[in-house]
Amino acid sequence: MRQILARPEQSQSLQKIIHDALRGAAHASTPNGAIDVLGDALTRLAEIAHERGLQ
Repeated sequence: MRQILARPEQSQSLQKIIHDALRGAAHASTPNGAIDVLGDALTRLAEIAHERGLQ
């Protein structure tokens, strides 16, 4: 797997997406709600990876 170092502001935004997703999933009222939150976060992360040519 190829590792590419991110600029600090990029790392923080990725960390924020992950943090917010985990928090949202933990507070979801149903298991399906938690899965939806995490799925949305994974979609955003995949879009970022695609934009950066990491896919």
